[in-house]
Amino acid sequence: MANKELLYIEWLDHYTEQGWHPDSLVDMDATKVKSVGYKIGENKDFIVLAASHASESGNGGSLQRMFIIKNNIIKKKKLYV
Repeated sequence: MANKELLYIEWLDHYTEQGWHPDSLVDMDATKVKSVGYKIGENKDFIVLAASHASESGNGGSLQRMFIIKNNIIKKKKLYV
């Protein structure tokens, strides 16, 4: 198996609230997500991370794939190459 990049990514998620809330109580930090995973794919719009990865001759690929929209990324750091 070729080494996969292990990445730390901070990104902004979408969310919604129900009910009435004063505008002054908007918590912009509530949408920040921190993810760590193996980069198993990328295109112009997404980076795809997996929590675990095995060779095709091993467990057959990646589990729990997460597609992160590149426009939502605020910080990215390589942990392993």
